Amino acid sequence: MLERYVVGPAQLTDSSIKSAKAEDNSGQWVVAYQLTTSGNELWNTFVRRQFHQFIAIVADGHAYSVPLIEPYQSSFTSFAGKGEIGRNFTETQARDLAALM
Repeated sequence: MLERYVVGPAQLTDSSIKSAKAEDNSGQWVVAYQLTTSGNELWNTFVRRQFHQFIAIVADGHAYSVPLIEPYQSSFTSFAGKGEIGRNFTETQARDLAALM
């Protein structure tokens, strides 16, 4: 089944990302990322407003992941400039997204 998402303007671009790499996290492939200082400020401002909401991770017109922001936290805390995307990627998907970032 094809899923469709309605997304707004990008809140961050690849210029906000210092590094991204595919990692095997306990048998599940994720993309671990590190933000620039300004990227961290933008991200925290955005996700504070979107706390417990879904957001889209989009590159080249494709939604690679639509995570729920901090679903297990009861209140917002800073991401401290780093995080991870996914848990349902194949190794190839994680590597491809990390390369795009």
